[in-house]
Amino acid sequence: MTALDEIGSAEEVALFNPAFLARLLHGTAHEYEKPSGRGFPVPLAFLSVPLALHKPTRDDLPRTSAALMQKWIREHPRHMARLSSRVLGLRPFTGVAIRFGIEHGVLLSQDGLLRAGSLLRRPRDLSSFETAEIAECLKAAEFLGRWFARQPDAATALAWWGLAP
Repeated sequence: MTALDEIGSAEEVALFNPAFLARLLHGTAHEYEKPSGRGFPVPLAFLSVPLALHKPTRDDLPRTSAALMQKWIREHPRHMARLSSRVLGLRPFTGVAIRFGIEHGVLLSQDGLLRAGSLLRRPRDLSSFETAEIAECLKAAEFLGRWFARQPDAATALAWWGLAP
């Protein structure tokens, strides 16, 4: 496993905490699996984290997962401007979060796909830790799971965002 100090500064490691990012991915995988009945494709994890964390993108996400992703992307080109650099910048943190989530049972790996595991180890009262921004990130991550589940496949969704698996 990659040492956290090898992937970023102390500030970056604190901001992109593997447990928090694994929790985001848990929500995404859970909401992806509900309508699709399938596990969440790992390549989409590397897109969903930057989308959920980026406030301007998060604020502009559609209200319903029935919105056409390709059309939404065309209508919101400003979110594409630095997306690839955000994806690349968060790639090591997302990778560590996936491994952390699997090691702690928050995520399950099955046939190269991610499934939501158990959140039994969380503190009983999260309200003292959860800020409005954390709640927004979690809500966006869950929405992205439902939205990605409606797409033809991971490669197509990534291509629409200007990315490749």
